[in-house]
Amino acid sequence: MKRTLNFLHIALLGGALLLAGCSSTSTTDRGIAQSTSKTSLDEKFRGDYVSALKNLEAKEYAQASSNLNKIVTGNPGFVDGWANLALAQLRTNDITQAKQSAANAIQLEPQSATLENLLGLIDVESGAYKTAEKHYSRALELNPNLANAHYNMALLNDVYYQNIANAIKHYERYLALINNADPDTEAWVAELKRKLK
Repeated sequence: MKRTLNFLHIALLGGALLLAGCSSTSTTDRGIAQSTSKTSLDEKFRGDYVSALKNLEAKEYAQASSNLNKIVTGNPGFVDGWANLALAQLRTNDITQAKQSAANAIQLEPQSATLENLLGLIDVESGAYKTAEKHYSRALELNPNLANAHYNMALLNDVYYQNIANAIKHYERYLALINNADPDTEAWVAELKRKLK
């Protein structure tokens, strides 16, 4: 059994960003993509944003990207819009634009572990593994309990660096942090431990 990269954990990130975007437009804690900028979503764009989020959930990434582009053009300080746009662009393999959108988001919210994790995912897709590692490390520095960052760091060490000991450490931390069982990852960790013996 060989562990391969999959988009499950990007999907989890995306779902969390989606939920954050729907809950509120104030600057209070909205979960994953907290908007600390002075600009929130203009009320006239709320319906469009809900539609864009539905596009993301339905895996209609090109349509989501198009809709989110319009939203961030009218709301350039809306962090959640930029983050979800980066996710949609990543899903359509528009890596250059995904990097730019994620950079716009992190410029607005430089202390976001989730956005650092997203930047890491984008860098892995473009083959920039060392830069991805820096983003994942920064994400874990900002939030040591960000399960997806641990998972992504584990994959980086497992698949690309072949650093099994470090991969196991991050897989185990990920498993300890998630709220539900992940039998596939548990089985993979057990197999990696057997290989180390």
